[in-house]
Amino acid sequence: MKTIDQYITELKEKKEAFKMDNRPLFIASSDTADRMSQRIFQRGENRAGKTHQYGGGPIYMTYKKSRILKGTPPKGKPGASRNVPDRKSVYFESYKAYRASVGLPTTQVTFENNGDLRSDFENLTAAGGIPTPKKISNNHYRISISRSANVDKSEHLEERYGKVFEISAAEKKKFLEVLEFEFGRNV
Repeated sequence: MKTIDQYITELKEKKEAFKMDNRPLFIASSDTADRMSQRIFQRGENRAGKTHQYGGGPIYMTYKKSRILKGTPPKGKPGASRNVPDRKSVYFESYKAYRASVGLPTTQVTFENNGDLRSDFENLTAAGGIPTPKKISNNHYRISISRSANVDKSEHLEERYGKVFEISAAEKKKFLEVLEFEFGRNV
């Protein structure tokens, strides 16, 4: 049986260990990053849980920033009289038509085209592709987008679809539950 002094010493040691490596916070942050990624990129929901449909008019997609197969011939707007021999894009009736042509889901907006925004948001590690928050300090983790092109994309998406990349109330509640559970396991 431990004495009160032994128990206090043990708690002080655990407190110092948390200063060096706050594992419960890392686990709760990683769980939240994964939940947010699923909501955004798989279910296509903004933080309020709302989904959106693809709409809009005709678009041209370049090979570089899309999933268009390299062998796909360049194509202009049907009926256009202008012949452009060095065209580097493909015409689609809509963004939904483009997504259907490359095998991406079209039932609702999923905020993913070529995977770059998602990989930036998830900050994927080599260890199994698990979404990982960025470590700022032992007691501070951040789920964010870093690359400037993706920051621009995320700002555009939030202008159009509302707050997409912010934590939802349900995700915040689950974060606190996981943090409390992990903290209890480690104390």
